[in-house]
Amino acid sequence: MPSNGEQKQKPVTRSANYLQEVLIELRPPKTQWPSPPEAWRLTTVVLGVILMVGVYMALLDTILSRLTGALIK
Repeated sequence: MPSNGEQKQKPVTRSANYLQEVLIELRPPKTQWPSPPEAWRLTTVVLGVILMVGVYMALLDTILSRLTGALIK
């Protein structure tokens, strides 16, 4: 729970404090960044999953559209 002093801070001050804390967290001892090959591999995995989900959703949409169209007629 924030103390009374933290509750009365202006939004600009709170935002500045937040950004300072983010920059501290991103410094090397606390954050380990992936190597470029690992970043490309993970990007490929994410894009592959997105593509698979998109195909699944399109297929499901097509099936359900045709099913409801046949039931309405």
